[in-house]
Amino acid sequence: MSMLSERLRAYRLASRLTFGELAQHTGLSKSYLHQLENNPTLDPALSVIRRLADHYQVSLDSLCDHSAAPDISYPALTQFAEQHALDNDQQCLLASLHLYGQRPSRPIDYWYVWRAIQLACSDH
Repeated sequence: MSMLSERLRAYRLASRLTFGELAQHTGLSKSYLHQLENNPTLDPALSVIRRLADHYQVSLDSLCDHSAAPDISYPALTQFAEQHALDNDQQCLLASLHLYGQRPSRPIDYWYVWRAIQLACSDH
């Protein structure tokens, strides 16, 4: 899975949105949003990435430039990462997320987000 696909899935899950709800908010089709998350070779237009970044209230870099790692020095994230032995990439992914427009403030909040990502990305 590409970094963009992973981040789009993580943002959607953290926002607790279905593809249908995200489609309503962004004006993109459910099937296209599904393809963006599940087809790592898909190369979306900049306007699509911008629309999604605007919706999630994040920068374009945080969605598509994996070399521009987000700041991961948040106490709740640091505590969660140490408890669960997360690597730097996993911490960066969680650091780039916002719940209801805010960054999680407690380690348990990060646990819920992390668990949702694990469940969404696992083979059922």
